[in-house]
Amino acid sequence: MWRSSLIVFVIAAIVLGALSYALAKPKYRVEGDVLFSSQAFHAFDTPDAAATYTTSLVTTYGTYAKSASLLDEVGQSVSPQIDGATLQQAVVISTAPMMVSVSFMDSDKDRATAVVKAITDSLQEQVKKSAPDVDGKPALSVANSSVITTQVADSAPSAKRSAMIGVLGGLVLALLVLLVRALASTRIGDVADLADVTDSSILSVIPRKGSTAQGGGELEAVLGRNLSFIPPKDGLRTVLLAPSLASEDASTVTLAAADRLHADGHSVVVVDADLRRATATKAAGVTSSAGLSDLLAGRATLQQATYDRSGAPIVAAGTTVGNAAELLATETFAQTLAELGREYDTVLLVGAPLLTYTDSSVIAAQVASVVPVVQSGTVRRSQLQQTLESLELCQAHVGGLVLTDARVSARARQMVGAGK
Repeated sequence: MWRSSLIVFVIAAIVLGALSYALAKPKYRVEGDVLFSSQAFHAFDTPDAAATYTTSLVTTYGTYAKSASLLDEVGQSVSPQIDGATLQQAVVISTAPMMVSVSFMDSDKDRATAVVKAITDSLQEQVKKSAPDVDGKPALSVANSSVITTQVADSAPSAKRSAMIGVLGGLVLALLVLLVRALASTRIGDVADLADVTDSSILSVIPRKGSTAQGGGELEAVLGRNLSFIPPKDGLRTVLLAPSLASEDASTVTLAAADRLHADGHSVVVVDADLRRATATKAAGVTSSAGLSDLLAGRATLQQATYDRSGAPIVAAGTTVGNAAELLATETFAQTLAELGREYDTVLLVGAPLLTYTDSSVIAAQVASVVPVVQSGTVRRSQLQQTLESLELCQAHVGGLVLTDARVSARARQMVGAGK
């Protein structure tokens, strides 16, 4: 996890830093000042009256410099990409007693200069045309006009700043990757995750169907062998294999392990105790007219409910029922288990999902051991913990766990058959 996050950090830092540097453009601030001289100070009786009059005129011309009509003309003359509305928001006009200042900032130095120069030139022309006369002379005239262009500090491409942006961006992305992986890691993914939740032995790790991992059949044989060594209860080796969730599958792996034992000469039978879904019956390809539910309801015998296969025989689930837990809690079911236990060395039962129905919990207290079947990437740690706690509450013995659809690593092989 840390290694992949480090890779994300390095790549993101390089890419973001390079993009930041490549996209960074210097900005230029252009400031134009129009300085006036006033005839009012020669014509008015008092300096205060002259100053007030002059300030009023300067303010009027400052308003003109900000007018939409002027800025529309400036925009059209400088660049078709600039309109009056944009300039009204970007151009800053300020007035002093004898001066109008124009400020504009843009990433295009020439364009910024052209905008400010066009405004100051228009302002000068307007003053010449419209300034009122005082004693036969213009009350206000332009004494001086200047335009100064400077680069905005820290706006130019900076390797140091781009590197900092890259590092910060890479760090954020790496943390997001860690967060996503942390959320995803709440699901059981490998044997290490199982070992974090329980001390129980891992009886086998079964690779995903179609996986290129070697030894899938060998690991099924390992599971069958480990199941055959589970200690019996009252002289009967009865083992319930059940998933936690309905989306997990315990039937396929149970049938595979049973068939391996059968091929090795062991006396073994599979019992489809998932009376609601009949998953093992379907997986075995058995079309049954009678099964365990019919037996428990008194409509069939054990012989009628048992079907021979090329591998281990199977007691089919039978007619789908809604009261499976009630049927499995009957004395008839206990007697059926005992009869199968006397006939076969190992009885492997496939149960309904432990967290979905109470059916498997009813069986769990009656068998020698329960083996939760955990599908990699499906069940969360909290759900597996809840499964184990529910088995503990019904005083069931957990004989180990099976991890399916998993990546079979060297460590996984080493951990098979051992707890922490």
